[in-house]
Amino acid sequence: MPKVWTPGQGERLKAFRKAVGMTQEVVAERLGISWMTVHRWEKPDDDQHIRAVPFGIMKQLSVIYGVTMRQLVPGYTPAWER
Repeated sequence: MPKVWTPGQGERLKAFRKAVGMTQEVVAERLGISWMTVHRWEKPDDDQHIRAVPFGIMKQLSVIYGVTMRQLVPGYTPAWER
């Protein structure tokens, strides 16, 4: 399974969300999760929650935010390029 967490990832998620003008509530609704979960992912000082985000959710976030997985997760390399 690919690594989907990097230091500062919470801040990156928050920046991408704000760039598309969405609230935590809207993102949570689109993912079918609670807004509090999105809030925890975006906390800058608590990486334990972002480390637990499944790859599929990160992929969905990249679609919602209109960015590539490489933009969302620095250092991400698709399986076919490994």
